[in-house]
Amino acid sequence: VGFDRVEPLIDGQRRGWRAYCKIDPIAMADPAIAWCQTVIAEQGIEELVEALHANNQALQAAKEAEEGARARLSLLLGAAPVVVYSFRASGDFAPTFVSDSIQGMLGYRTDEYLENADFWRSCVHPDDLAGVEAEQVQLFQKGQHFAEYRFRKKDGSYCWVSDEQHVTRDTEGRPSE
Repeated sequence: VGFDRVEPLIDGQRRGWRAYCKIDPIAMADPAIAWCQTVIAEQGIEELVEALHANNQALQAAKEAEEGARARLSLLLGAAPVVVYSFRASGDFAPTFVSDSIQGMLGYRTDEYLENADFWRSCVHPDDLAGVEAEQVQLFQKGQHFAEYRFRKKDGSYCWVSDEQHVTRDTEGRPSE
């Protein structure tokens, strides 16, 4: 973690270094990270080293906090008696996330679900697929959708699932997942 580039600064009577970095807009919500970006402008080498150290510490702390939050979320989702999943809201509608509970409930590993855009379609019972897909237009019209259908487990047997879906939208109101 660090800067995109550091250049020598020779500007009239000032000498030192100018550092450039890009910080994810989400990370900018953390005051410690925002401070790091604003402090590092045109400084002497000692100040730059100190700012680099502060920048790296803040980014490391943010990374550790994110990893902790992800681990906690994964633990909670894995303990829930549901399979939480998401998929792209356009194009091939490929899956983008599935909770670890898919393995205990349906027998599939998460990578089996995520690697194939047609995974869901291939597992819905053939007698149910057309009706479920026809009703799924409601998801984008109303922002949510509920369906019950048979789903093939990894062992080849079918089980009934209650599938509730909600659209998430980007900042411009377009469906994102």
